[in-house]
This record gives sequence, structure tokens and C-alpha cells, in this order.
Amino acid sequence: MAEDEISNGESAGTLFSLGQITLAVFLGSPIAGCILLAKNYRTLGKSASALQSLLVGIILTPVIFLVAYFPVAYKVGSGRGLDTFKVTRFPNIRKEEKRGLG
Repeated sequence: MAEDEISNGESAGTLFSLGQITLAVFLGSPIAGCILLAKNYRTLGKSASALQSLLVGIILTPVIFLVAYFPVAYKVGSGRGLDTFKVTRFPNIRKEEKRGLG
């Protein structure tokens, strides 16, 4: 725990530092950092903010994993007009593997 101590009426506790939360996000996932952030909010007596940080972590973590799971390829089109920059999701990978090219 961090060296920062908070005494709020009857409840006293220590807060996680920004470095500790950052390390939790890097080694764990966004939900790990949001859990530590929620504990900080609860220590400060802000239960609504604690719940909000948990909900953000629960929503953000699967979104990040889904974006990482489905890579995006950028293809250059014919060079005419707005179609020169197209975004696709690697639709031809399986076709090339079936033909023995991959």
C-alpha cells in the first residue's frame, strides 16, 4: 500500500498510489486498475465514484480484448477518389490457407 494515509472520521486506510494503479493496469488489465481505484474511492467515502470506476473497468476490459483479437488491415485502393484508403478485417487469410499459400 502507499504511504499516503487518509483518516476520514472512523474509517482510516491507505490509498494506492498512481504508480501502483498504473502497474496493476500494465500487468493485469484495466479492470485491475479500476479495482484499486475503486478501493481508493471507498477509503475516501465516495461509494458512487467507486461503483462508476468498477463499471468502467468491466466495460473497458472486454472492449480492449475484442479490438486486439480482431486486427485491422489497411489497404490502398485504386487511387481514384475516396476509396484509396480502405479498412478490412483480413477476409482473405482463410482462403489463402485453404489454397496452400499461407
